[in-house]
Amino acid sequence: MGTFFWDHKGIIHIEYMLKGTIITADAYCDTLIRLQNAIKSKRPGLLKRGVILIRDNASPHSAGITQTYFKELKWTIFNHPPHSSDLASNDYHLFRELKKFLRGVRFHNDDEVKNAVLEFVKTLDENYFEEGLLKLVYRYDKCLNLMGNM
Repeated sequence: MGTFFWDHKGIIHIEYMLKGTIITADAYCDTLIRLQNAIKSKRPGLLKRGVILIRDNASPHSAGITQTYFKELKWTIFNHPPHSSDLASNDYHLFRELKKFLRGVRFHNDDEVKNAVLEFVKTLDENYFEEGLLKLVYRYDKCLNLMGNM
């Protein structure tokens, strides 16, 4: 399983979990540490300007230890409604295209999958991620105007 973190410029960090691994609050906080390091490396200055993290309310995300860590990081958390894949930018924007790219390909090991994902990312237009965020604004606006009845 891969967790993708991106902004309008592109991928910041991809976290891969080993098969059979369960995402706990501690594991998620470890992921956030690696994300913070990736932001420092790839987007210098972003941490000072402020990070806005869009996430769902899965239990590792909403656990007390995670909430405490978010306060330490001073990141703004933007929760999207549960079970709303139409508002999850990874689902409607990134993963849809990734699935098309990987369709029909057989992999022999995890490294082949990771390399294919990196190849996919290289094929994306420079405006791809910015377009994904603009779609998010449109989708949220539509949802709010329809009072959640998408």
